[in-house]
Amino acid sequence: MKKAVVVLLAIFVFIVSVPVSVGALDVKISEKDVCLVAPYEYSLNITNTQDSEDIFYVNARGVYSKWAWVTNEVLLLKPGESGNSKISVFPTKSADMGKYTFRAEIFSKSNRSIEKERELCFIVFRNYSMEVGNFSINRESYEPEDKVKASVAALNTGSKDFKKINFTAKLKRSGEVIDTSSDSFELETDERKVGEVSFKLDKYQSPGKYEISYRVVAKGRIFDKGDGSFEVESITDTRVKEFSGGGYLSSTR
Repeated sequence: MKKAVVVLLAIFVFIVSVPVSVGALDVKISEKDVCLVAPYEYSLNITNTQDSEDIFYVNARGVYSKWAWVTNEVLLLKPGESGNSKISVFPTKSADMGKYTFRAEIFSKSNRSIEKERELCFIVFRNYSMEVGNFSINRESYEPEDKVKASVAALNTGSKDFKKINFTAKLKRSGEVIDTSSDSFELETDERKVGEVSFKLDKYQSPGKYEISYRVVAKGRIFDKGDGSFEVESITDTRVKEFSGGGYLSSTR
């Protein structure tokens, strides 16, 4: 009688669980939890927190999104990379005075479940309404002792006159405020005016890039804000006269 040796081969199947990175994104809005006077431009900073490159879409949703316009509505972002998008709100003149809301929707192209929504709020003032824009610095570069001029245009689109509009600007170097200038003016219904500020550069002004940040305020509300920049050039041809031995020596550097 033969002995049958049965060899049982046990096959073990190991299922290795590998953590899968769940896609996500981060959205920051500078005007968070604040109702702003329209027309206005909301700034969105969007960060891809996934481990792979992705395309993100930015949309405005809701009944009053018909007054919203998205700039940079498609963003291609690498892992950890951030991009900026803007939503401008321009209510029609027939819109009633009051508070309105709509939703900013940001989502991934590769995975529709990766989505964020933010509610944005704005106010329509029919009595006091103003369009502000065309901020400009009169030149791109200056020399020491020059006068730098900046201006902004305002149009009264409401039904009441503005008795005082404040246009305030700050001159900055590397984020540090080094001077402030302001202008104030009245604005009647349907009237358009240009506010202007100026800064006098020092004789020994350091060369490099300078910024001007501004805001336009009326009736206790910010109607517009922004910034611009210009360059101060190096002085490469300075003549220095020195008295020496009864005469003047002229040197150029």
